[in-house]
Amino acid sequence: MPQRRVLLLLAIMWLFSVNAFSSDNTVTLVAAERHPYVSKNLPNYGYAYEIASTVFARAGYQIDVVFLPLARANKMVSDGKVDGLLSAFPSLPVASSIALSEPFPGDDIGLLWMKNHQPRRFPPFSNNVEEILNALQNSQIGLVRGSSVSPFFDNAEAVSKSYVLDDLTNIDMVHKGRVDYAVIDKYTAEELIIGNRPQLAGMVEFQALPVLKRDFHIAFATSTDRQRALLQTFNQHLSELIAEGQIAEIQAKHGLTPIHNLQEDKTILRIATVNNPDMLNLRELSKAFEQANVGVALEWQVFDENTLRKRVLGDMAVSEGRFDVVTVGSFEAFTFAQNGWLQSFESNNILTDAQDILPPVLESLKYDNTLHALPFYSESSVLYYRQDLFSALGLTMTSQPTFADITQFAKQLHDPEKGIYGICLRGKAGWGENIALISTIANTYGGRWFDAEWNPLIHSAAWEKALKTYVELVTKYGPPQPFNNGYQENLAMFADGKCGLWIDSSAAIGVLFDSSQSAVYDRVGLSPAPIEISSEGSSWLWTWALAVPIASSNSEMAKQFVEWATSKEYVYRVAETLGWKSIPSSPRFSIFNHPDYVDALPSSKFVLAGIENATLEPNTYDGIQFVEIPEFPAIGQRAGLNFSKVLSGELSINEALSDSQNFAVEQMRRSGRIQANVTINN
Repeated sequence: MPQRRVLLLLAIMWLFSVNAFSSDNTVTLVAAERHPYVSKNLPNYGYAYEIASTVFARAGYQIDVVFLPLARANKMVSDGKVDGLLSAFPSLPVASSIALSEPFPGDDIGLLWMKNHQPRRFPPFSNNVEEILNALQNSQIGLVRGSSVSPFFDNAEAVSKSYVLDDLTNIDMVHKGRVDYAVIDKYTAEELIIGNRPQLAGMVEFQALPVLKRDFHIAFATSTDRQRALLQTFNQHLSELIAEGQIAEIQAKHGLTPIHNLQEDKTILRIATVNNPDMLNLRELSKAFEQANVGVALEWQVFDENTLRKRVLGDMAVSEGRFDVVTVGSFEAFTFAQNGWLQSFESNNILTDAQDILPPVLESLKYDNTLHALPFYSESSVLYYRQDLFSALGLTMTSQPTFADITQFAKQLHDPEKGIYGICLRGKAGWGENIALISTIANTYGGRWFDAEWNPLIHSAAWEKALKTYVELVTKYGPPQPFNNGYQENLAMFADGKCGLWIDSSAAIGVLFDSSQSAVYDRVGLSPAPIEISSEGSSWLWTWALAVPIASSNSEMAKQFVEWATSKEYVYRVAETLGWKSIPSSPRFSIFNHPDYVDALPSSKFVLAGIENATLEPNTYDGIQFVEIPEFPAIGQRAGLNFSKVLSGELSINEALSDSQNFAVEQMRRSGRIQANVTINN
C-alpha cells in the first residue's frame, strides 16, 4: 500500500481513537496544510497552530491535531467527529453544524509578476476595488480555483482569468508568460520560490492588495454542548491575548508582522537578525547608536535561524525591499551579491583595517573580489565534552576523535535516568540547522553534494554511512524528540548539564564558560570536531555578518550602522558593559590576541586555529557545510526535512536519501546545470 494511503488511514484511525478516548482537557483538531501558516513540516506546526495552542493553553486545554486534505477535514468537522478545523484558508465552507471563531490575523494577498514584464502599477496599499479592477483590464491573471479571493475576480468581465489547481502552478504560469499576474499570498509565494523554484528568486515582484486580505478562524463543530462551549472559550481567551499583544508577538516570531511606520518623524532602519545571544546583546547596546544619531530609530525583527533565512531570502525573492540591514552568513553574502541584491562596502572604512580580519572570514564575504557584508562574528565547529563525566568513567578524550570514538563515548555517558544524555546534536530541519552538521559528517565519510558535472551525489554509500552514524548517535544516545532541537536548544541543554557531548559552533564558548550562564562552566572540555575517513571538511566555517540590501531606502545610514556594529570599538563596548566572555567571537586578530580576552577565555586560541584551518578538498563547489549556488537552500532544506523525519520515524534512511537525491536532480535540471535527459544512478 502506498505510504500516503497508509498515513491517511493511520490519521483517520487516530481521529476515531482520540474522539472516543480523549480527556476533557484535550481539544481535537484537524488541519489542512498551507505554508507558511500551518503545516506538519513547520516548527511547532506553524503560526496558526501556535495561536490555537496558546489560546487554549490559557484555558487549561491541550491540542491534538492531525493533517488531512481540506475537503476531508471539513467533513470531519461537519460530522462532529472532531472539535474543529484549524484552517489558514479564509474561504471556509460553513455548514449549519459549524460555527466560525472570532478572527485572528490572516494572509497577505497581492499580485506577483515577472520583473521583465511592465504591468500597470497600483497606488501603494490601494483599497479601492474599482481602481484595482480597472487597472487590471485587458490583463490575464492566474487564480487558484476555490480560493478565498476568487469571488472578488469571478464577475470582473474585463479581466481575463486562468484558473489553476495550486499556488505553485500559478507561479509557473507567470514565469512562462501565460498570465500577467498571479494572485497569491506573499509569504506563500516566497516559500514556494525558495523551496521549489529558486531560479526565480529576484526575477519577480510583489505588491500587496490589502482589500484582499482575509482573517483566519477555527471552524468549530457545534454537535455537542462541549464543542459549543469550546467555541466560546476560544473567543474569550483570543480577545484577551489580542489585547495583551501576545498575538502580535506570535506573528513577529514567525516573521509575519506587517510593516507600519510608527515614527514618521524619524529615519527608520529595519534590521532583520537571528535570536542568538550575541545579536540580542547588539540589539540592547545599539541604543548608543540611536543616541549618537538623533533622528534615527532602529526597528528590530528577531527570528530563529530558519525563519530569518526564509524571510530575508523571501524578501529578496519577491523584490520587496522590506529590510535596511540584514544578518547574513557566508553563503548569503556570496549568492546575494552574485545576484546583485547587496550593496558594496568597498568605499567604506572597513578597508582601512582589513588586515585585522581573519583572511578566511574576509574572503567568505566577497563576490568578484568585492566586499558585500561586514563580519560580526566567526565560528568553526568543535566538540564540547564534560570533563567531570569523563573522569568519573575513566574515559580519555583523544587529540583527534573519530566518530567510532564518539559512538563509544556517547554510549558510556548516556544515563537518562540521571538526566544526562550521551550526546546532543542538531535535529531541527534546516539547511543551516541539521544540514550544517550532517554535511560535515558526510564530508569526513567521503561524501559530497555534487560531482564535477553538478550531478547530485546524495544517494551514495558515503552519505548512507554518515547518516547511519548520525541517526544512531541521536536516537540511541540523545534526548527525546531530537527533531525539535537546533543550536539554541542544544546550547541550553549542555549549559544545564544535560549533555555529555555536543558537536556544534565554537561561538558557544562565551556562554558555556560563563558561570552566570552555564552550570558546567568549570567542567567543559574542547576537542576538534570528529573525523572518520578524512579530516577535510569535518569542521565548518561560518560567519554571521551584516549587509545592506540594494533596495534599502536608507542605505547610507544603514551602512553607518553596520560599520558601527562590526567595529573594534563595539567589541570593547561589549567587554566593558557585559564582560570579555560575552563579546561576539570576533573575526579580528587584535581581539583574539587581546590579553584580557585570552585571560577570560584561554580556549580562544583553540577557536582561532579552528577557523583558520577549516578546509574542504578541492571540488566543483565552494563551501564546507553548504554549497555556494542559488539552488542550495531548496536542496538543503528538503534534505534537512527528510533527515529530521528519519529521527521521528516517518522515513527510513534510504527513503530520505532517495527523496533528497531526486529533489536535487529536479532542481539542478530546472536551473540548467545538468541536462534534462541525464539519469543519475546510485
